[in-house]
Amino acid sequence: MKRVTITEIADAVGLSRNTVSKALSGSPSVALETKTLIIKKALSLGYPSYRITMPKEMEEEDIDYSKRNNFLIITKRETSKFWNDLILGISDVINERNDNMQLYVVSPEDENDEYIPSELFDNVSGLFVLSVFKKSFLQRIMRYELPVVFFDSPTNSDEYLKYGDCIMPEGFNSVRKMVESLIKQGLKRFSFLGDTTYCNSILQRYLGYCAAINNRGLIIDADMQFTGPAPGKYYDPEEVESAIAKCTYTPDAIICANDDIAVMAYKVLKDRGLDIPKDIAITGFDNTDTAEYISPSLTTAAVHTTEIGRRLAMQLYNRMCEPGMPKELIHICSEVIERDSSKRRKLF
Repeated sequence: MKRVTITEIADAVGLSRNTVSKALSGSPSVALETKTLIIKKALSLGYPSYRITMPKEMEEEDIDYSKRNNFLIITKRETSKFWNDLILGISDVINERNDNMQLYVVSPEDENDEYIPSELFDNVSGLFVLSVFKKSFLQRIMRYELPVVFFDSPTNSDEYLKYGDCIMPEGFNSVRKMVESLIKQGLKRFSFLGDTTYCNSILQRYLGYCAAINNRGLIIDADMQFTGPAPGKYYDPEEVESAIAKCTYTPDAIICANDDIAVMAYKVLKDRGLDIPKDIAITGFDNTDTAEYISPSLTTAAVHTTEIGRRLAMQLYNRMCEPGMPKELIHICSEVIERDSSKRRKLF
């Protein structure tokens, strides 16, 4: 099919390319009447609806939007605010463009059996894959050859990048900064808690942790690093308790892969009579609501989850427009938030 251009639309309505471009992108500088004229003409010429920001006033009109895009979000059963906000960001962009989406939650049993209903993919324009799945299950999804954007990836990102683009929060520099701050306070003995074999984002956090320690000429005690593989990825309280029990001494700080793991570590450490941060410092990642209100408040890295969701959606629209462009691995900046859990007394 011949690609419809902005110039062709402009010629058809007798307006400038600049006005047409602004109208299709939803600019408030274009009057609604003019915007409606341009959008209707663009759709009649075959201009793709996913490249149009539809005015709310047009959404209720009796217009044939049979070319609306239908998107499918595939994820695991995640119930935290983090995942809800991620999906909300995707939904916001899709709604702004007057398109549709559906959510499919994959059970552990279906993933193991490599089962996903084929009818889910009927009339689907593109996919969002928000969890790291087994390679064989992913291959089953990818056989439909749809445009796809991934949130996070396995430790080897190439497994996903051969199919589509991948977006994840930046973790290397954020964790490096947190550890460097602790080292400046005089801390020397560190432990990491998080399954680095699970996904690329956690691996990058661990590599940032190692870089900070190595750059300062300190030693990484292999016996004090709990990096998996763990059946529950250290999201199981018993796995966290078991890991901490294996410590041959109390480290100066435990760097946790995320806030959920850190919160579980809090309980284990307090049950052992340790004071945070006087006896041991602790950090997390993600800046969940709990991080701010737990006592002591948790040092972490803020991941702007809703904005990342929006970025995922925009990336999929871009990929649909330019399918031949090289695949992209995108890291969205995180922001270190220092709180009480890492404010150790100075050591002399």
